Amino acid sequence: LFRNDAVGMTLRAGFVDYVQPRDPTTDVAVGPDTRQAITTLVGRWRRDWSPHWNSEADLGVTSLVSKSTDPSATTLTDWQPTALAALRWFHLNGSAEVHYLHNASPNPIAGNTLAVDEAAVQATVPFLQNRIFVGATLAYQHARILPLVPGIAAETANLALVDFTIGWQVLPELRVFARYSLFDQFGTPAMEGVMLP
Repeated sequence: LFRNDAVGMTLRAGFVDYVQPRDPTTDVAVGPDTRQAITTLVGRWRRDWSPHWNSEADLGVTSLVSKSTDPSATTLTDWQPTALAALRWFHLNGSAEVHYLHNASPNPIAGNTLAVDEAAVQATVPFLQNRIFVGATLAYQHARILPLVPGIAAETANLALVDFTIGWQVLPELRVFARYSLFDQFGTPAMEGVMLP
């Protein structure tokens, strides 16, 4: 619609079912399952400042509704803001991005939903006529577990990430790459209601 700007809205709905593990001897679940509905409405503005620079700003809200299969448990709800601020640079000599992000997303590995603040810088540089690509990412995350499951405390954790990737464009339709990622998680998790140092 505009020469340098693009605006839009995104509506996204998701359903998550956290299924509890079963006792290997009795095949009975160790606890009740939890089902969550996650709905996000976001307004988005992208602007091209020059042929090589653009930015993006997102702002919205996320609704989280959690229901346990335990009939005595109450339905839990939470509202989280959703935001993104990004500045990007694109060129034949490479690309780079710096961004800040806040969102709420499920973590199926841990079986809970997190509110995450993330700040990241990433860059990619091509070599040998765009046949070799080298990329790096440096990010920091502050995550908070949303207490949407009975008995879950609002624990916090911090995560530092360093990621290095080198890729080779073997054919126009085939690229191979090697990646090394270093994660360092630190925080004050709670164990049985007691905050650990």
